[in-house]
Amino acid sequence: MEDDTDQDGNALDLPAQPCYHEAQSTPLELIMETELYESDPFSAKKQDLLTRFTSDYRFQKGDELYIHQGSGRPLKVRLIDVRVHIHDGGRLTRELLALKL
Repeated sequence: MEDDTDQDGNALDLPAQPCYHEAQSTPLELIMETELYESDPFSAKKQDLLTRFTSDYRFQKGDELYIHQGSGRPLKVRLIDVRVHIHDGGRLTRELLALKL
């Protein structure tokens, strides 16, 4: 660990670094292919593909989403599962399972 004092023990004026500084990624590394599936309400098995998109958002169980499909009323769903897949070469994709509300 680096010492933030000079030879006489006086504090140096160093710019503050965020705690995640070493782990920062470029935006291209954060974008993930995402598929949103309707789920069977009793078995949590994926059924119909509702939509496919890319996003850097960190989806979580319980999130509510509105899917706009044309000029009608948007489809409202609640996430019940987020599954991340790691492919050869480190490429990430995810599947979201949702219940229609």
